[in-house]
Amino acid sequence: MKSRKNCDGTFRLMIVTVAIVTQLILFAYIALLLRHYAFFAYAFLEVFGLLIVFYIIDRNKTSAYTVAWSIIILIMPVFGGLVYLMWGRSATNTKKSKHIRKILVESLRKFKHDPKLRLALQEQYPDCNKVSVYLENEGFPLYKNTKCTYYPLGENHFKAMIEDLKRARKFIFLEYYILSKGFLWDEIYEILREKAAQGVEVRLMYDDFGSIMTAPDQLHKTL
Repeated sequence: MKSRKNCDGTFRLMIVTVAIVTQLILFAYIALLLRHYAFFAYAFLEVFGLLIVFYIIDRNKTSAYTVAWSIIILIMPVFGGLVYLMWGRSATNTKKSKHIRKILVESLRKFKHDPKLRLALQEQYPDCNKVSVYLENEGFPLYKNTKCTYYPLGENHFKAMIEDLKRARKFIFLEYYILSKGFLWDEIYEILREKAAQGVEVRLMYDDFGSIMTAPDQLHKTL
């Protein structure tokens, strides 16, 4: 299983590498062989990139997601377009993703916004005003009388998280960019399997590309 996963990850990385090389070769071809028509050829590629960008904007309303893909595609239309077809579309077209976005929109509508909190924050912490305005415009209101715990070291956070996972009774939601087998993950994994067997709702989200070569084998089937 491990060798198969490594082959899949290597194959996908090879496709990205080929796409980048193709983009560079295309630029060189336009510059050397089509010197008199380079402007029109590159303009065609940019129009192609713009069409993809318009498609992304139409299919996805998340500003950060749209801006990130738009920059990549407009700078390198061929590479950006291929990468978007491989990874980007799956995030916007699946029924599950649409269902999640629908739930998110409905949830944001139920949040209560208190203008007095923004004014108080602006007076006390003026440097944070722009961030707070951005978050509220995205649908996330300000709150007061909240509590959080700061962990200066990852080891301290890990110990506290293990205890929280063991105490979970209804659900466990985790999100990571990179997952890799090792001491930390092995302990978390065993707790997640135990909790899932007890009927606790366990949901784990991790980045497909970031964990392309490191994620444990058949993780989506074992939890």
